[in-house]
Amino acid sequence: MTSYAIQEQSLRWIETNNVFLQGYPRNVELLAAWNCVFPRDNRFDDSGQLLFVPLGMLVVAAWSRRVGASRPLAAALGAAWFLLPPVFLQAHSTHVDVACGALLCAAVYYLSDENRPRSRWLCLLAMGMYVGSKFSGAFHLVVLAPWLVARAVFELRGAPSSRTRTWLDIGSSVAVMCALGLPQYVTNLVHTGNPVWPFITHVPFRALPLAGTMDLSETVGGPDGAGYFWGAPGEFMRMLSSWFDAHPDYAPDVRSGGFGLAFRWLLLPALLIVAAGALRLRNLKKSAPVIALFTMCLVIPAAWWPRFTIGAAMAALVAFALVHRDLPNRSLKLGLSLSLVALCLTEYSAARVGFIIYPKHLAAARAADEVLRSALQLDTFLWPTKAGLLRERELRPGDVVAYDQRSDFIAEFFTHDYRTRVVFVSSRGDPAAYVERLRKLRARWISVRRGGRAAAKLAQAGAQRLFTPPTSDADLWRAPPSFAKEAR
Repeated sequence: MTSYAIQEQSLRWIETNNVFLQGYPRNVELLAAWNCVFPRDNRFDDSGQLLFVPLGMLVVAAWSRRVGASRPLAAALGAAWFLLPPVFLQAHSTHVDVACGALLCAAVYYLSDENRPRSRWLCLLAMGMYVGSKFSGAFHLVVLAPWLVARAVFELRGAPSSRTRTWLDIGSSVAVMCALGLPQYVTNLVHTGNPVWPFITHVPFRALPLAGTMDLSETVGGPDGAGYFWGAPGEFMRMLSSWFDAHPDYAPDVRSGGFGLAFRWLLLPALLIVAAGALRLRNLKKSAPVIALFTMCLVIPAAWWPRFTIGAAMAALVAFALVHRDLPNRSLKLGLSLSLVALCLTEYSAARVGFIIYPKHLAAARAADEVLRSALQLDTFLWPTKAGLLRERELRPGDVVAYDQRSDFIAEFFTHDYRTRVVFVSSRGDPAAYVERLRKLRARWISVRRGGRAAAKLAQAGAQRLFTPPTSDADLWRAPPSFAKEAR
């Protein structure tokens, strides 16, 4: 998404085989594009979430202060959020879940604040950014809509002498939220008739679902086709098993292991204590928003993936602040605080050694020149360093790299300084017509399905096979010299 936005100098619909690239909301990726476009370097592509790390830490700290925590404890809880495995393992990645967790937590924090325009504006700004970053934001906006409407009604009733101005202020904040959150949904609707393309959407009171290429339950619901949480037998136990998995496989995208030792043995019990108190109507004003945030984060597809439910850990940290505040003596408070610090640091140290991949490459990166550094292979599913070096050294400004419907990891086709042009060319149909399209484009490199008729025709035309990317069904080819000569 970042590379295409820079290449096309536009946010328009992308012609590609990758439906995620076409349809997914992309606010975080567009923030990364700002970081890449001025230095002309795609190594900043992983930077989109970094600003949301301090946001999440500050929201946890501020919310802890609101419920009665001391300043040192509030600061410690904010830091503890970063030390949870799904956060520090994902913060430097192109996933968007750290940002989305921080934004949802910020939205609920301001929504549960005093009923004043400043809080409403900040809540809707956070929701707009969240909705425009991931489809789950639209779901959570629908869940929060009654609360938002109720706040607006109370705000209007509390300003009888300036109701017109209040109406305008509310309308302006909603308009800003829509401007931040809805552009990709509108684009999807215009091009496909489905605002949450590529997922098949079942609209209430409508006989036929909105068309899409995949069913959400099949994509992230697990082997039993589970849909939303509580939508399939065993889903709750699967989530608990993930939370209490003592030997998680975090890499590359944190699908198990929950939120680590501190969550398992301190934060989750604290949340259960707060929930029990709420059932007895104790501290309801302070505990209800925390429980609401925790519950909202779990009512999503595949809640057993901890990176999808980062906001739940933030709610549990605030619950810890509530429990800590109510402890009867200083010794118990100190013991609980030290336990949190010890568990967080233990988890961070263990997971960092095993799963944060960048330190493994620091020595090689320091010794490398700019071209080699941009080509280093950081994980086994990405291009090997030799292939990356070939891309950086061979492709010239304006060269076209074409890929077909069987090509994966499209970002690998872009040089680090965006000097080439990457385009989708389907290899379905007549192989001769496919090769002719490539010739007209003056394609320099071509990614095409391995072993197909199109690849055979390309070889017959004089193309040279270069390499096979890991985990891919396509090979990379160098176009024959005749392509460039005939195009001239």
